[in-house]
Amino acid sequence: MAGDVEVLVRLGLAHDAATDLPRLPAERVAPANARRRALLRRIAGGGGFAHKGTKPHLGPLSPGCVRCGERAWSCMFLNHFCNGGCFFCPDAMDSQGAPPFAERFVFRSPDAYARYVERLGFRGVSFSGGDPFLALDSLVAHVDAVRDRLGDRAYVWVYTNGSAARGARLERIAAGGGVDELRFNIAAWDYDLAAVAAAVDTGLRVTVEIPAVPEDRARLARLLPELARLGVAHLNLHQLMVLGANGPALRARPYSFTTSAVPAVIESELCALELMAFAVAEGVPLPINYCGLIYKERWQNATLELRAATLVAQPCEEVVETGLLRRLWLPGDGAAAATLVARAAASGEPAARWRRDPESDALCAHPALLRHLDAPVADAFVTYHRCLLLGAADGVEDDGAAATHPCHEVDLGPGGRLVVMVVPASPPIPLDVGAARALRAGDTPAALLAWEQVRFGLPDYA
Repeated sequence: MAGDVEVLVRLGLAHDAATDLPRLPAERVAPANARRRALLRRIAGGGGFAHKGTKPHLGPLSPGCVRCGERAWSCMFLNHFCNGGCFFCPDAMDSQGAPPFAERFVFRSPDAYARYVERLGFRGVSFSGGDPFLALDSLVAHVDAVRDRLGDRAYVWVYTNGSAARGARLERIAAGGGVDELRFNIAAWDYDLAAVAAAVDTGLRVTVEIPAVPEDRARLARLLPELARLGVAHLNLHQLMVLGANGPALRARPYSFTTSAVPAVIESELCALELMAFAVAEGVPLPINYCGLIYKERWQNATLELRAATLVAQPCEEVVETGLLRRLWLPGDGAAAATLVARAAASGEPAARWRRDPESDALCAHPALLRHLDAPVADAFVTYHRCLLLGAADGVEDDGAAATHPCHEVDLGPGGRLVVMVVPASPPIPLDVGAARALRAGDTPAALLAWEQVRFGLPDYA
């Protein structure tokens, strides 16, 4: 796409969906589930479970993690170059000239990215790579652009392996005033804490964010008190998973993988929970949060679709917890639709809270308008729609999708625009009288729970 914003076609980040990954042997499934349940009980004694039980944590979450859970986080990858060489990295990270990109889009200027962040309503912005400290001028320019446009509305953090986040480079970021938090991958340098200690001394909030590597569990347990003593604000433990090109490196280790679309390491999850349980038992005063595959799948991965749905939702529609756009329909040829429109208009309801489909004549109405009917409607139905944020020419001009699905342009200012394509996610779902009554009261009918609400808890291993 022309202008300051382009569609990211490929930067080597496709999932390596290996089909021959070792699974948990049948005889170990029940013990693993029992072990996890026991660990979660121990963690519950000193912490909590955010986002419907998918994110166990001890102490408060980082403000950045809070914004991630609110689906209000954008991550800009400033470069594709890093000197860490971590075995779990999704790519080689050896390209000096890769353009900055966030989500699915390449941004040709810091201001273009800042306009995108503002337009989509992001309140958390992070800079990753590669290592952003190896592209320091670009990092400073992007941080300044976001801060100039959003001010204190944005919480800004930077990821680094720490090797370049020292001396004058670290002082430049700390003195600039635009960064709220630094997150260190200490696994890149054999868990050395020198860079972490130097960053704490600057007064910035410092987080250690690493995958839970099972074979390093004992070593990490010994590090927990030291992290607390240094003044580290948070420890974020991630689950190892197959991303990009890291499949062979993970498969070479004695791990068992989930059967999910993105295979994740079961032993890594248990390692993270064991470290948290250890911190509870030993009274280590360090906030720790576990960020696993299930949280990412159910919460983090819905961010862009929810942002897109929020951009295009009409007053007669609602965006639900899963990030889908919900529409309630009444048959256009029924008495209920005519009565609802007449009474809603007479009572001064904004006309935008209902609309007729030009093809079927069905009436799309906000559920609250059902109160204008004397009796619960018996022939209403619901549809759900996925809102896809695309480039102006991505999937629209190339394959004729614009002729099939409604598209809404998102203006990003000079030189930039995106498109939201609204595509069906469900067939029409009929509502009985009880379900319609529940919607009218603002509740979710049982028949719609799977479409509207994120599932609770961590599923059993299988």
